Amino acid sequence: MIRYNPTRMELLRLKKRVTLAKRGHELLRDKLDELVKEFIQLVRKEEKLRSETEERFLNVLNKSIFAGSLLSREERESLLEPLSFPVVSVEEKRVMNVKYAHFTPQEDFTPYLGGNFSPIVYEEIREDMQKLLPLFLELGEVERGIVLLGEEIVKTRRKVNALEHRFIPELEKAIKYISFKLQELEKEAITRLMKIKEKIRGE
Repeated sequence: MIRYNPTRMELLRLKKRVTLAKRGHELLRDKLDELVKEFIQLVRKEEKLRSETEERFLNVLNKSIFAGSLLSREERESLLEPLSFPVVSVEEKRVMNVKYAHFTPQEDFTPYLGGNFSPIVYEEIREDMQKLLPLFLELGEVERGIVLLGEEIVKTRRKVNALEHRFIPELEKAIKYISFKLQELEKEAITRLMKIKEKIRGE
């Protein structure tokens, strides 16, 4: 334990520090509870989104395989052109002071599969891919949020533990030490006064 000067000024200073530390600990504990609550909600959302995204993606994949089986080799090769890329706007999203990107695709984006051959099934694939894009973006956004919230939870928990198990107990021990020393000094002062009075009376 660190030794402090046993003075009343030091005692008052330490009492103020421990009051502030306890208030800070309470606020950090509330923040940690909210972070954990938000983290759990994101995890549940991620599970639901992932399930829906995988199901729709497999559906598109199966349609693509089926559609490819209906084409000749030349027709399949004619579809091997570069895909178009969507334009996505990026905004900042904030959850409990944790910032991460929020993606929004342009409304007029239409997936392009290439080639001139476009039976009905390929039109269905295009529509399905168009619906998949927002899901992919939201899933990535949620997963990134989970990572960042997890990191913030770890940092906040370390601060809470440091205040709870090290800083506050050390201050409280220092307060007890100074209070004990002040009592001893007060007793010694009283004893000296009594001896001085006895000497004065003896004279």
